[in-house]
Amino acid sequence: MREALQLYYTSSRLGLGGGAGFQIRATSPGIDPADARMIVERSAYRRPFTDNEPQGVVDYDTVFPVAFRFYPLPSGRFGLTRVSYAGEDYSGRSGNLFAHTLVVEAAPGEEVWPADLFDHSHWKRSLDPGEDARAPEPLPPVLIRSRGGFTAAQLGRFLKGRKGRPERLRHMVRAILLAADTGRTLVLRDGDTERMQWIACLHRCFPHTIAWTLPFSSYEFEAMGSPLITGTVERTGFSFGETERSYEHVMIDEIRGLHSESPIGEKERNAAAYADLVVGLLLDDAHRLDDFYAFATSFGVTEAGPALCTVGALFSFSLGQAAAALHPRLPELAGFALRHRQSENWDWMAGYLGPSLNAWAAGGSFDDKLLAAQFAAACASGGGDAFANAWRTLVLAAMEREGGAAALESAERTLDAELHGAGRRKAEAVLQPAFIDTLVERIPHARLEGAMLAIAVIAQSLGAAGRAPAHDEPEYVQLVSAVVGKPGSVPAVLSALLRDAHDAAAVSAVCRIAQDLDDTLLPTIGEALADRLARTANDDAIRSRLPDHLILAEWRALIGRARAPADAYFGHRHAVIDRLASARRSPFDEELHRDLLAWLAPRLDKAALRSLAIDLLKRREFRHLPEVWRSRALDAFNAELRLDTSNGRELSWLVEEAALCGHTLRPDWPRLHRLLDAARAAPAGNPDALAAAVSDAMGDIAATVDGDYHRIVTVLLGSAAFREAHDHVAVVRILFVPDRAPALMQAYGQWIGGLRRAPGRLGDIAAAWIEDDPTAGSDACLLWPKVCRELAAALVRLDTAGHDMAVRQLTGPVGHRRSRAVEQRKADLRQAVEDINNSLGGLVRGKMNSLKMAARRALGLLPSK
Repeated sequence: MREALQLYYTSSRLGLGGGAGFQIRATSPGIDPADARMIVERSAYRRPFTDNEPQGVVDYDTVFPVAFRFYPLPSGRFGLTRVSYAGEDYSGRSGNLFAHTLVVEAAPGEEVWPADLFDHSHWKRSLDPGEDARAPEPLPPVLIRSRGGFTAAQLGRFLKGRKGRPERLRHMVRAILLAADTGRTLVLRDGDTERMQWIACLHRCFPHTIAWTLPFSSYEFEAMGSPLITGTVERTGFSFGETERSYEHVMIDEIRGLHSESPIGEKERNAAAYADLVVGLLLDDAHRLDDFYAFATSFGVTEAGPALCTVGALFSFSLGQAAAALHPRLPELAGFALRHRQSENWDWMAGYLGPSLNAWAAGGSFDDKLLAAQFAAACASGGGDAFANAWRTLVLAAMEREGGAAALESAERTLDAELHGAGRRKAEAVLQPAFIDTLVERIPHARLEGAMLAIAVIAQSLGAAGRAPAHDEPEYVQLVSAVVGKPGSVPAVLSALLRDAHDAAAVSAVCRIAQDLDDTLLPTIGEALADRLARTANDDAIRSRLPDHLILAEWRALIGRARAPADAYFGHRHAVIDRLASARRSPFDEELHRDLLAWLAPRLDKAALRSLAIDLLKRREFRHLPEVWRSRALDAFNAELRLDTSNGRELSWLVEEAALCGHTLRPDWPRLHRLLDAARAAPAGNPDALAAAVSDAMGDIAATVDGDYHRIVTVLLGSAAFREAHDHVAVVRILFVPDRAPALMQAYGQWIGGLRRAPGRLGDIAAAWIEDDPTAGSDACLLWPKVCRELAAALVRLDTAGHDMAVRQLTGPVGHRRSRAVEQRKADLRQAVEDINNSLGGLVRGKMNSLKMAARRALGLLPSK
């Protein structure tokens, strides 16, 4: 028995409203005011349409429907209201009603459904005669039964009493389960007795804790304000037309058969499966229905919806009902079970679902296999063989799918959170010899990504098992060998393996395994190393610990892919090999270097071979070249020997190194170097010795290429020994050879043009050329016109101040000599200046005019200032 508070609502002369009319007539103490307002709202009543007011009726319940209403109250309690038509009120007006409400605590008693509470003897149908003339008194609480009401047997007999009722109850159950998605309420039209039995049947199809969340009314006149489950009769505001049946409500019409259709989609199928379960049990096995409610209550499901459908499916699965049909829902059921592993039914669910889930996952997706592994990890056994098998299956599935590495990594995080010590268990599972053999068999048919994933899993498992470093372990070697042996994918495999190798030992191990598998793979290994070892501090540290033959393989690969092999050789030599030798304090293996040079030399053109010879001579490694290529390199070196060093000690090394290898450098090259060294060291005022040396070396000088010739001329003209203008003229005359005149004048023009910052010396040199003895030297007539042009060009380029200084130097000595030759040379220089000025085409004025005036004054065309 359970205590309930009472409230009367009707049209009365005296009530709690303080006047006459519809009001709360009386109430039990303790009802919350907000609850009282809600009760008043739910106490409204409108009778069905009638032609006339019934006359002489003693019991209106036999004429008009009684409304039994169940609903939640703001306080958390529940209202149970009986509303009936009461005829005339105290004033003689028709349309009165009487509502008696019981206020109960939530879910009174265990396994009590709200509909059962309406079956008791305390309902009051109207005020007693004369009661309305007295002031209201507080209503005492009443005791109501916590059990009784509609029994499962009674409801079963009701359903079987008319054909089609079980199917229509299933339809109602589906409507309630889908109401949150569809927004459609259930409207039931039937007789007065039947409507309440329908509602009792419908409530009994849900656990009692959920039934208390399903408000109902056995009679409503119209849809506005009607609860989730609504009963009605004919001649009301419900038309049961097409629009109402298809869109606004789910309607069951037992009077005229106007039922709503029941579409079947995925959600509808799940709801239908639940409806089939509970209606079937209500009809045929009420005790098992109680078992289901106890089962459902343990999961803490609090509302009619998808979760309850899943619980129903789990219970059906345990019964073996429609197991094949439930198989597609196994992932959903297992996921639900995992989320409720704290339930007292976990061991039961694991026992039923585990084997079926493993069988299902074997042919399912990667996510299905992950769920099976997760389920196995969560089992009370802590994993066991089921977990090991599930993890191995998951690894194989990841090998076959795109993005398998990322998927498996995510799966590992899930499993690690699920099972303590999952890393060790996973390692034990995959390091079994039988599974290693399975991986080796799968690798030739797997994608490269999958094969690399298998290696990564084994390496990680070896680490978890305390067997690091992995590359020394036979399982790792076996798998790497299988992957490297994968047809047509060796370069990509090696690149991927080396990319994942994070230290020198791992890099060396991968290369060693590949070489042991096939000793012809060294060039391919070199290509992979060239891709792996970028020039960063970390990778230099790795390279410094690699054996020389692997460093050579990388070096050769870099040279082989370069457009300029010599540049690649030199670049890697300077940037990597030399630094490694310094760090190791030992030179690179000589025999390996010889092999590299023997491979490189045939790939070089003449210029590159010459550059290689110079580098090897400087490094005293010229003997590393094969004999045939040493001869060719020196031929190329001697043919285009450049005066590209001023270091006499280095020159002696080159000569010495060539001699050690049985070769001689071009003999004129050392002589020319000695001449240039003497020119740089010669003191001022002693030109004769250096001039004699230049004269002796003219054969060598004239035979040099333009670049060297230009360098020789520049060094000699800049020597302090030829500082005096007449000595300068003398050495130029010595250097002049008709065949090399263009090169001489090019070098001379550049040198004398550099005297813009020394205009006085330019004037001295010009004066020396003008008064030079034209008979000195048989080639003077060929030399002067060329020198004249260069002098004129230098004079024109001077600024005004420079011209003034040049003029003073030029007019001084020239003014004392008036020979015909001097006058002719002055005229030549004057004409050269005019020609240059005319070639300017008037593009400059002002400053250029002043320069021209200075030049003319210097040449005697204008009087001196």
